[in-house]
Amino acid sequence: MKEIKILLPLEAVATPRPRVSFHRGKSIAYYPKKYRDFKAAARLFLRHTYRNVSIDAAELLHTDYLIVLTRPKYMHAKKYPDGLIPHQKRPDRDNLTKSIDDILEDAGIYTDDSVNWSNTTKKMYSERDTLGRIEITIQIRKAGEQPHSPANRNQT
Repeated sequence: MKEIKILLPLEAVATPRPRVSFHRGKSIAYYPKKYRDFKAAARLFLRHTYRNVSIDAAELLHTDYLIVLTRPKYMHAKKYPDGLIPHQKRPDRDNLTKSIDDILEDAGIYTDDSVNWSNTTKKMYSERDTLGRIEITIQIRKAGEQPHSPANRNQT
């Protein structure tokens, strides 16, 4: 089994629903600017920093996402711990995962996000005085290898 670790120093943005506007009798679907800018910055960073990484569609993938969102100012008080704190508010974990999968596909890390057969996602607030980031761990197995189950995960 091969493992790839990626650190993306950007604040994650959840995948929104496409917006629709009408121009000259035609409907045009688009994504909000904040999401488009996030995807463009992430794609540029990944293509530059991880340009030699590409995963074949015949390989099985398991991804671990640690999404660290910037801590709000009220959480800088001493009553909150210094380390990572679980994030239980919006944005939704599923929509954050979708945006990261789309970025990895757009950057050419893998050709189609359907090759990702399992994933785990954790959503946390950042440490004090640090910005958000995305930590991605991709575990790759050849198609003939037996995939691990969650119960046997630490045994491999």
